[in-house]
Amino acid sequence: SEVREIKFNDGFKVLEKFSLTDTNIEEIKLPSLIEKVYGETFSSMDKLKKIYISNENIHYTAVNGILFSKDKKTLIAFPKKNGATSYSVPAGVEKIGSRAFFESELSTINLPDSLVYIDDYAFYHAAIKSLKLPETVKSVGEYAITFRKDVFSPSATSVKIKEGGTQTINFVVSTSSKSIKYISYSNSSIHSVEWTNAKSTDSVDLKITGKKAGKSYLRACMVDSERNVLVFVNILVTVT
Repeated sequence: SEVREIKFNDGFKVLEKFSLTDTNIEEIKLPSLIEKVYGETFSSMDKLKKIYISNENIHYTAVNGILFSKDKKTLIAFPKKNGATSYSVPAGVEKIGSRAFFESELSTINLPDSLVYIDDYAFYHAAIKSLKLPETVKSVGEYAITFRKDVFSPSATSVKIKEGGTQTINFVVSTSSKSIKYISYSNSSIHSVEWTNAKSTDSVDLKITGKKAGKSYLRACMVDSERNVLVFVNILVTVT
């Protein structure tokens, strides 16, 4: 799209998800009375450098072009073309919103000890090479942590299972890890996923149970003893 600038009416209150996809807007100023915006709106803006909003807005605030909830407990959007190579999420932030760092070009992101929730797709296909989770983190959403360069080499990237059947996949771990921490998958075709550390110290077993005919993607990530995140590649599970 050739759209490079957008102006909102004073009474504009809701900016819908993906409403500005593929525009060439580099800076956006949100109206002072806006009540609802989504991380998905900004994650699809590939040229975006800065987000601005009036200090009078009671729902949101922007700090150095990055959008937060007014109380600064939720980081909503970090523009893709911010220009920084590293970023430290401010102390006090409790939640990284959906797609907040979607396809981010940052190489380093530091997370605060106040962080509790990481929403769906928060770091999806981010350029960061590593991520350390604070011990305060209790929840990680679907496909929240997927780096562009994975550190695992799976023995298979797709599997086929009968309805109600099971299959175990062994993964060779290229770095020292202790246990799988988070698994996300669509439950339309997969009934359950169990994991165990295999007898070999450099591998892990995933036991997948089929639910009903269809296809689902499964992704698992691990944390080592120092809570550094290590990520598996996607697995396509086909249930017949």
